[in-house]
Amino acid sequence: MKNQLEKTRMGGIVGMVCSILITLFLSAKIIDFPRGTHEGGLMAAAGVAIILAFMVVVIFVVARLTKQSNQA
Repeated sequence: MKNQLEKTRMGGIVGMVCSILITLFLSAKIIDFPRGTHEGGLMAAAGVAIILAFMVVVIFVVARLTKQSNQA
């Protein structure tokens, strides 16, 4: 039961951080990119994909670390 609660909390935290990062990126607070152009659209799509991929890596690292700490 405790493990399921930890997974639920971690999912919520990662989801909130991911949505905040994507919102900041698309509002040009992180990187300024041209809006309304084809290049700007490609940069926005690539940036969102990078943020999502990074968050997936973070999830796997945290899961592995918590798994190792539970075994010890």
